[in-house]
Amino acid sequence: MQFLFVHQNFPGQFRHIAKALAQDDKHQIVAIGHFPGFQGASALDPRIRLFGYNTPKASHAETHYYLRDFEGHIRRGQEVVRLAHDLKNKGFYPEVIVAHPGWGEALFLHDIFPRARLILYCEYYYHSTGGDVGFDPEFPASLDDHARVRIKNTAIQSILAQPTNQ
Repeated sequence: MQFLFVHQNFPGQFRHIAKALAQDDKHQIVAIGHFPGFQGASALDPRIRLFGYNTPKASHAETHYYLRDFEGHIRRGQEVVRLAHDLKNKGFYPEVIVAHPGWGEALFLHDIFPRARLILYCEYYYHSTGGDVGFDPEFPASLDDHARVRIKNTAIQSILAQPTNQ
């Protein structure tokens, strides 16, 4: 089987599963991540092929401040989808994609690999009350705080809403 792991700081939380899969000669393992995050990843297992993307441009100052994180997610998703497209053109077509959706890297992967099974490690979901803002009476949350935090889930929601196995 062919597996694609996508994590900004690969191997991240996928260290043990990627290594275990790579040790089985029946599997081909490819990982995409952010170049600075690859420290030590090559030592994980030499059978894991690593592909890194450069740091995307920062959000524009004119971008609404609710959307700056999401713009960054889209830019990371663009970098990853370009790498995925190149991999597909070279004959790699994963049956399974394992991704961390928190940085937007998986936003467009089903456009390249529509039949791949997508497993997401949804580490964190932001809450506009109690979890991220509004939990400390000394720092009450404003309406803007609630709205901004709610928008932080947009990338995760977009990835989860994609049709699968077309």
